[in-house]
This record gives sequence, C-alpha cells and structure tokens, in this order.
Amino acid sequence: MAFGCSNSLAPSWRTVVSESGKDDLTYTINIKRLRLADPLTALSVKGKADGSGAEYLTGFAGDNLTYSMEVENAVGTVKVTPTAAAGATAVVKLNGAVKSSGAVDLVAGWNNKVTIEVSQPVRTNRVYTVDIGRQSDWKQGFGNWPVETGKSWKVQFNNPADKTNASDNIYVTDAGGNRVQVELNWSADNKTVTVKPKQGYNPGASYTLQIKTALKSEQGTALKAEVNMPFTIKQ
Repeated sequence: MAFGCSNSLAPSWRTVVSESGKDDLTYTINIKRLRLADPLTALSVKGKADGSGAEYLTGFAGDNLTYSMEVENAVGTVKVTPTAAAGATAVVKLNGAVKSSGAVDLVAGWNNKVTIEVSQPVRTNRVYTVDIGRQSDWKQGFGNWPVETGKSWKVQFNNPADKTNASDNIYVTDAGGNRVQVELNWSADNKTVTVKPKQGYNPGASYTLQIKTALKSEQGTALKAEVNMPFTIKQ
C-alpha cells in the first residue's frame, strides 16, 4: 500500500491509496482558511449601567485584542459598548455569560473578565479581552487585590481609643493563625492608628488584620463588632 499527496495552488490536499491489483482510491480534502472578522471600530467601558459615568478604556486600537484597567470601589457596574464594522456583530460576555445590555456588574478584585466576540459571515470570530479590576475596601478585604510587602493600614475610630492594651486587640496573623510583628503608630488624638509590619510581609502570602471587641475607647466603651480583614501580598 502506498500513500502520496500533493499541494496545488488551490487550498486542497490529495491523498492516493494504491494496492496491487486494485484501482487507486483518491481522496481530496479542500481546506479553506477563514480570515478573522473585521476589527471593532470603537470600544468603550464607562461607569454606571447606563454608561453615564467616566470612561475607563483609553488607547483603543482595533488590532489590539487585550486590555486591562482599574476602577474605583464605588464603581459597581460598567457599561461595555463595542462598535462593530458593517456586516459584523459583537457580543459582550462576563466570565463566559452573555450580557445583552452591555451592563457588567463587578466584584471586588480582578475576577471580572470581559470578552467581546465579534462574528461575521464566513469569518473566524475575533475576540477581545478586557480585565477589569475593581478596587477593594476593608469590608470586602484585599484577598483579590494584592498589596505591597510594606503595606500600612490606617484604622480610624469615632472616639479616642484606650491604648493600654491596644497591641493585644489590634494585630495581624498569617495564614496559619500566627501573629506577625507589627508597629502601631497612633495619631495625637488617639482616633487613628497605622498598622505597619516591622520586617515586611512575604510576597504572595495571605494575612488577616484583626481588631477585637475588647478594644475600648478612653471612656470605656467597647468596639461594637470585631474586624477580620484578609489581604494578600503581591508576588
């Protein structure tokens, strides 16, 4: 049995199967390489569901398929508006789910992957990716928003705090629950304390800032609820 193939100017392959005493069998495979769909002519990412907020995507170019941007924690929703070329259509997706209106709800951190799929007849889809990072706050924690190794946390109280046992009630623990050495620097009125690591946190590691209800004000009033704020360090 013998195999032969040839490549002509046309996008096809020919395979011939030969066997002694039998007619040859010829298989022809036509191959058509599709072009990408035409690029978007414009792409906008604006704050608020109706797109009335600030523009966050700058420097758009149709041939550039990847973008990354940060938005403030107050921005819970953005409006993604792609403009497709004539004869093409564009679909907006968030983490794989279609967003027909283009309004995308954001979670804190970098778990907001927006894709825009541009389709066109007899073309391969062109896919744009937009990674949107929504800044965190202390209530949400900073597990998905890595911070610097020397990160300082500023904690503000409504009333002056009693510093007597402050170090027992304001501290940082690592992933194993072990306390990390930190410095507590108080403001003159004892309403603000800055929590800073003595030797820097380990890159890529996770920690928790803890403030216990045993912390009291100078008038003896205990903290209403304890704080457990997770955070991660940049690699």
